[in-house]
Amino acid sequence: MSIIKEDIYIDCQNYVLCLTSFKPDKIKNSTPTVLLHGAIENAKIFYSESNKGLAPYLAKNGIWCFALDARGRGKSKPNISKNSSFGNLDIVTQDFPKVYNKVKTLTGSNTQIWGAHSWGGVLLLHFYARYSENYSIDKMVFFGSKRQISVKSIKKYIMVNLMWRFFGGMLNAIYGYYPSKKFKFGSDNESSNTFLECDRLVKNSKWEDVDGFNYATFFKTNPLSIPLFSITGEKDDVLGHPNDCKVLLNEANATKSVFKIIGKKTGYSSNYDHITLLTSKTAKTEHFKEILSFISA
Repeated sequence: MSIIKEDIYIDCQNYVLCLTSFKPDKIKNSTPTVLLHGAIENAKIFYSESNKGLAPYLAKNGIWCFALDARGRGKSKPNISKNSSFGNLDIVTQDFPKVYNKVKTLTGSNTQIWGAHSWGGVLLLHFYARYSENYSIDKMVFFGSKRQISVKSIKKYIMVNLMWRFFGGMLNAIYGYYPSKKFKFGSDNESSNTFLECDRLVKNSKWEDVDGFNYATFFKTNPLSIPLFSITGEKDDVLGHPNDCKVLLNEANATKSVFKIIGKKTGYSSNYDHITLLTSKTAKTEHFKEILSFISA
């Protein structure tokens, strides 16, 4: 099946969001899928210029798929700089509704499926908690999504405490934003506020946003009752540790969730990590098929 790839731009007055569309020539599933990347990333985690990755894979199997470059990342403009004053709350409350409405206009579908890698899963839950009555999300898919990092190891200390928190905090103070791409800590940068808001929620056992919205309280009384398929790699021993991924599902009171570890012990060809879970050449012949089945069911 052939696909049409197109960069769609959403004009938000002072900035522009890029939503990359992967449209199959024959749509088999009328419900479109929107993919959200995580921190220090952009939409390229879901596709390559040669049409490899999850987004093209889903499109080649009849699903109209959209990969979002969050504000300031990837092909969204302007690029993050010291003048970027927005935080994660702005992305959730201002940008996600615009993305949802744009996809609805393009596809004509009254409901959507949203998937997310890593921190994108947390922001997706924030969006759902605030707007589930206004925007219809039929299913969710998580890839190594967690809110807190409980694992204790030398690798965790280096990656989180040293590289992210210490050096990241120092660079954020010096530059006025987190230049993770410049120092090769990640594939894209973070605004000062997205960096600080993310770090605060990772450290804080209380799941509460900067405006006081308490997500733990919301999900305690409003269980996440839509189907959710959460996977992580067996080698993802820090940023998407299985224990932490399961904790997030419990925090969201996800009553219809399925969790799976992708690795040799569970019958796969290799032990995937936080990135190869989405970028490995073997993914399309293994767990991508399961994602497709879940979305298509």
